[in-house]
Amino acid sequence: MPRPLHRLARAFAALVLVAGAATAQAQSGSSNSTVTTSVSRAPDTFVDTLRTESVTTFSTRLIGQIDGDPTLWFDQTFAAPFADTLVQDAIGDARDALAAASTDPLLFSGPTLFLAGSPVLVSSVTGAPVVLGDPVITTTLGFEEAVGPGTIAVGNRGNCTGLDAFSRPIGCTGVAALPPQSFFVADNIPYPDPADQTSTFVVTAGSTNTNINTNFQFEFTREIVTTETFSVLDTWRLLGTPQRDPGGGGGGGGQVPLPGSLALLAAGLLAAGLRTAGPSGFATRRRTASGARSPGGA
Repeated sequence: MPRPLHRLARAFAALVLVAGAATAQAQSGSSNSTVTTSVSRAPDTFVDTLRTESVTTFSTRLIGQIDGDPTLWFDQTFAAPFADTLVQDAIGDARDALAAASTDPLLFSGPTLFLAGSPVLVSSVTGAPVVLGDPVITTTLGFEEAVGPGTIAVGNRGNCTGLDAFSRPIGCTGVAALPPQSFFVADNIPYPDPADQTSTFVVTAGSTNTNINTNFQFEFTREIVTTETFSVLDTWRLLGTPQRDPGGGGGGGGQVPLPGSLALLAAGLLAAGLRTAGPSGFATRRRTASGARSPGGA
């Protein structure tokens, strides 16, 4: 973890001087002075980083029309992109619907993208702050003097609302969460005794006590993520073009033309009949002098 500020070293030197002075005074008998320690924790501070994430969901509207007819014979919307099997399976249903609505065979084209949708914001949700890494810890030393008879709070003085002008904790309640003991050892900070509760030290009459309080302030780096969800609706169209009978005009009653070979055969038979027919319209035979008959005369 980060080291305390340089003032910690100066304050700890002052602690050594105070302890040495108290010891000297006790040995000389001129005064009975004691030194105690305590810890406190000021309100945490936060450095927040804001980040926005975007999520896009796609929906598909599938429509089916017959060319020249504005009626939507098929119109369904799916909460899935066009390539999804849910939409692909519905294309067959659209063909069936158009075929049932047409009196003529249909030639299908598509589906093609008929209308591309624009992203529409549907929700924006901001999540809880997430702490990143270890906090930066700042320590501040404060000195409190008490002349007996009296008492003074030592040990873990809890979570405080702040420090006064002399860096002494104020508005403290409960038990503060502290860094591990190794943090105290590494930075030469007196570890509170007791560390898990607030205790009262009695200053006897005729004695003085100096309490050295170490206040901790934690600075956390956090990330706050806002998730924005957008929706895009694309419209795809399946088009059926009627394949009408070219001779019937689509309604029936037209003559079906004969194939070319049949027409030529009919014309040949008609011409042969005309050459052998007499005035009465019946075929005749012509007699010759020898009594034989020849075609075409009596």
